[in-house]
Amino acid sequence: MKLKNLDLPQLQALAAKLARQYRHTGAVIGLVGPLGAGKTTFVQSFCQTLGVRRVKSPSFIIAHRYRQGRLTIHHFDLYRLHSAAQLEVLGLTEILETGGLVLIEWVDKFPRLAKRCNLIIRLQINPRGGRDVTIQTHKN
Repeated sequence: MKLKNLDLPQLQALAAKLARQYRHTGAVIGLVGPLGAGKTTFVQSFCQTLGVRRVKSPSFIIAHRYRQGRLTIHHFDLYRLHSAAQLEVLGLTEILETGGLVLIEWVDKFPRLAKRCNLIIRLQINPRGGRDVTIQTHKN
């Protein structure tokens, strides 16, 4: 699915829609795009839709875990990572095995990890200032 020229409220609405869709089934969602494309904004809207009041920016902390009742959301920002060995230290393999909701920014840096995603969301800033979004589903 391709969406063209989304403004910020439309991007946030898309994140909210996907959060409601996957809140009970769980999903691994990979986010791809250049700096400033809206990956963290997407994650913040996604988590806030599920009741997380304060979503932290992953500027220097690579992993965040949010609990909302029985729901656990894992958020990873892999921008500063360079090897698959670093993923193991985070416990990412175990988290992926347990299910739930996992949001991974910069998942394209690790192609084997990207293959484990149910959705890949590609964000691109277009010349008009909006965001072009492509959602690719993976059958795992």
